Amino acid sequence: MEGENANEDKSLEKGQPDQLQSKSKIIKNGELSIRAKDVFAGKTSIDKLLKKYNAYYQNEELNNNDKYINYRLKIRVPSDNFEALMNGIENGTNEVLNKKIEAVDVTEEYIDLESRIANKKEYLKR
Repeated sequence: MEGENANEDKSLEKGQPDQLQSKSKIIKNGELSIRAKDVFAGKTSIDKLLKKYNAYYQNEELNNNDKYINYRLKIRVPSDNFEALMNGIENGTNEVLNKKIEAVDVTEEYIDLESRIANKKEYLKR
């Protein structure tokens, strides 16, 4: 499972013009590997969590062969619900085999794009 979000921090960037001062923009990606006694019941419980946390499947892949049944899910979730969704999956009836969360600060890129947009709008006004 992968989730992506952009959390906002209360800290402001120093040295930026007032209109470009912005909160930190963090994108989180999370991966979980879980083992379920009943794969389809486990998938149903994840479906319910997605509805609860306003998330959706970006990709869903089922592999059903003689040896095992496996789902590979890529989930998108609003930033405010990322931690709650991850905790909901972890605290379910399934066994967590692997967990990985990465956070990337994209504040500079965000401010740069904000600045470019402001400059283009100013150019269009002229």
